[in-house]
Amino acid sequence: MSNDNGTLVYDVPINRAHCTKGPFGMIDCQDTGESVTIRIVVNSSEGNPVVPDGGQKGVITMYPLAGGSGVVEVQPGWTLTPPWVNNNVPIN
Repeated sequence: MSNDNGTLVYDVPINRAHCTKGPFGMIDCQDTGESVTIRIVVNSSEGNPVVPDGGQKGVITMYPLAGGSGVVEVQPGWTLTPPWVNNNVPIN
């Protein structure tokens, strides 16, 4: 994590695993070797104009870093997340 004048940057590694239900309902997961790093950029100083009194502040941007398993670099600085991340990773 880094902080640059109110902008927080997190790099979050995500490893893909294949899971099956084993004996007695126990879940067994195996690492597939595929991974991607998602960069999360939080600008906490930018306000949201649609929130009265500026009670909610911040802009959050998430994108995959180039070089991950299945990441498509459309052009420098513009990447697409692989389908296995979009379909299988819960973001809460």
